[in-house]
Amino acid sequence: KASTRNLRWSTLGVRLASRGFPERLARLGGTISDPAARSRLTEGLAASTARYAAQSRTPGDPDADFAFISPLLREASTGQAEPAIMAAAARLTGTARATFEGWRAGAAGDWATVESLDQQLAKATPDDPWAYAATRVRAQWRLRRSMVGPDASFARDALAIIDRETAFQNDTDLMLLRAAAASVAGDNDRLIESAAAVALSQSRAPSPTTRLGLEGLSAALDGLRTRPGANRLAAVRELIADESRRAAP
Repeated sequence: KASTRNLRWSTLGVRLASRGFPERLARLGGTISDPAARSRLTEGLAASTARYAAQSRTPGDPDADFAFISPLLREASTGQAEPAIMAAAARLTGTARATFEGWRAGAAGDWATVESLDQQLAKATPDDPWAYAATRVRAQWRLRRSMVGPDASFARDALAIIDRETAFQNDTDLMLLRAAAASVAGDNDRLIESAAAVALSQSRAPSPTTRLGLEGLSAALDGLRTRPGANRLAAVRELIADESRRAAP
């Protein structure tokens, strides 16, 4: 069991709130006996919900920067975010800067630059608010490399990186990436497990982006032959098919 003695509770609050888990954040707060830790967790939630209040931010504060920039990281990585977001991103340092540069390079298809940033990205520890975004871009360049070779070892590395992050946080985007890496790596168990997680997520919160992912998952599952655990595979295929039909325009 991981120690929480040095955990940055405000960072955890920011990460849970910004990824859309306010109920989980509230439940977690109820289990914390230390008033100071509970207060820092609440501060993290406040930072996330007030992310657009640029004037109230403390420049250089990692939690405040993350809460302000991360909800629009995709837009910022392509230069499409509002000027205040872009200005804040330009002032990032350390792993935050590496993560933003990695996302920007990935958006431009410059995976060689992403790879060159990997050592810096790997420094994002679990209590770093940018750890989730760093994990995604580190897994993405490995997945791209594995498909060019092809070299399944990169896909296996991507799986290991993703699985370390899922101990702290996971969502549909990460599970879609995990499924893709598992498919390339030939890890059928993780492919089926990830596909089921994506389908269940889609059933709870339908998303057009996830619908496109379901189509790819369906094709990947169709490529699997009868094997031990075939009943489970059939059940997941049916679940994917049901959610794809429900999501069809």
